[in-house]
Amino acid sequence: MGAKQGRTSGVRFGYSQIANPIYLIPEGTMSPSFARTLMLRQSGNEICFGVFLVGALDRSEGSLKGERLALIDVATRRISPGRILSLD
Repeated sequence: MGAKQGRTSGVRFGYSQIANPIYLIPEGTMSPSFARTLMLRQSGNEICFGVFLVGALDRSEGSLKGERLALIDVATRRISPGRILSLD
């Protein structure tokens, strides 16, 4: 999914990068420290690619939007993997 010409929208991709690890922590399938590392690395990559490689990745802006939506859902306790289906 991280390829330049993937089949998933950038918003869905970004949302899943944040929502999935957070959703898996209470289930016990992912440790909080690993989830934090994974989310920070993915978000950092999106920010760096968006700033330094403008136009190199089509999804960069959409991914950041998806990550922001996921963080808002976490803050309002509406996080759910099924929410990704309502994103465009």
